[in-house]
Amino acid sequence: GTGVNINQQNTSSNTTNAVTIARINGGALTSNKTIDMYIKWVETTATLTYVANGCGTAPSNVTMKYTAATSAASSMTMASGWELTGWNTASGGNGTAYAKGAQVKAANVVPSNVTLYAQCRKGTTRTLTYNGNENTGGSTTASTCTGYAYNGSSSYGGCNVALATNGFTRTGHTFTKWAADSSAGIQYNVGEIITLNSNRTFYAKWSANSYTLTLAGANPIATSFDGQTVTLAGNVAVPVSASSTLNLATGTSYTVSFDYVTSGVNNMFDVDFYPPDALPQTDPTASTTAHHMDWVASSSNSGMSNCTLRFFDDHQESNESDITITNIMLSQNIVTTKTYGSTYGTLPAPSRDGYTFKGWFTAQEGGTQVTDSTQITGNTTWYARWEKNAPAIKWRWRATCSCHAASVQSKYVYSGFNFNTSDEAYFNCNNAGAGLSACRSWCSDIGGTGASASQCLGMSSAG
Repeated sequence: GTGVNINQQNTSSNTTNAVTIARINGGALTSNKTIDMYIKWVETTATLTYVANGCGTAPSNVTMKYTAATSAASSMTMASGWELTGWNTASGGNGTAYAKGAQVKAANVVPSNVTLYAQCRKGTTRTLTYNGNENTGGSTTASTCTGYAYNGSSSYGGCNVALATNGFTRTGHTFTKWAADSSAGIQYNVGEIITLNSNRTFYAKWSANSYTLTLAGANPIATSFDGQTVTLAGNVAVPVSASSTLNLATGTSYTVSFDYVTSGVNNMFDVDFYPPDALPQTDPTASTTAHHMDWVASSSNSGMSNCTLRFFDDHQESNESDITITNIMLSQNIVTTKTYGSTYGTLPAPSRDGYTFKGWFTAQEGGTQVTDSTQITGNTTWYARWEKNAPAIKWRWRATCSCHAASVQSKYVYSGFNFNTSDEAYFNCNNAGAGLSACRSWCSDIGGTGASASQCLGMSSAG
């Protein structure tokens, strides 16, 4: 009844327990009585409340019961473009997180009220584009990632990409790194992580390649075989030395220049520095057409003192013909390192007795002439080119010139380079005219001698 305390309770409807009832309001009890009482159990419940949190329309609330497990909603009606990622007990996502469909309460656990806030995101693609920055070929695929706005926000966060492997090429250059600026700025390695808060472009950074430039024949060395002629007899393997003892500096580069021709059957011959292995030998093939060769050899080995330049034929082909080798010259080369696209600068202009320097060329024979402004585009050798000076032409009066009468002949001598008295060549003057001046005029008209009017003016009487 109202106003009573129950000090003892039944635990089952099938069990009778004694319950003491005492009057509370002070009235005296007339007697004690025993009463049978039964407790009515009611299952405990709580409410699971969903909040849309800017993501769309929240699911209906759920009543959680003591005896049953309860899971979070697996889905909800989303606003356009938004994706449900889960639930959280805090709107900002810093409370207890529940995955979609995850258990919130287990069975036979007393429930308590829970509020779950939808956690959602909306993505936008961010792109990192790569620029070849003066590349001459290739391509590199852009890197992309997705930046997200969360829980109804209009602000998108950044996302990370790893810098791609370079696919660009640039002639004469090597890729080094990526940079956010085409000409300056911080540089980044391939694979480095970059955060994109917007679309960006990164630029390839390049390093110009270094190349070796050899100027073959830059510094002629005076030797005893300058201008010497060497003849190799066919089928003879005995070396013919073209020099006295030479001392070649270790680690330097030399060029042996010469012209060569055979009188008949083509055959190979050899050029080297003795003792053997001081420098590797070369093996030109002679032909009946004269050729020029610039043999470039580097003395990287020791033992370069007391060397002898040799020409010989150890191939021993049958029916070989003689080989004539002329215009021999030894010179030390200039070897330097230049970057792609650079120039040498002012090219040297070497000198050589009896020859005129004609410039630097890209090949031993033929080729293209290079200048101070020619750009280096790879490992290359430029060759000094020489032209043998024409012999000085001297005319000497050999007899009294009586050109006033027709058919009167006068003799003149042509003295050329290395000519001596036994090489005198006589020419007849059969002009009628006024003596020496007429003979000079006739001299300048002679074909095939290379004589010019100015050279003929050097004609003088020999008595």
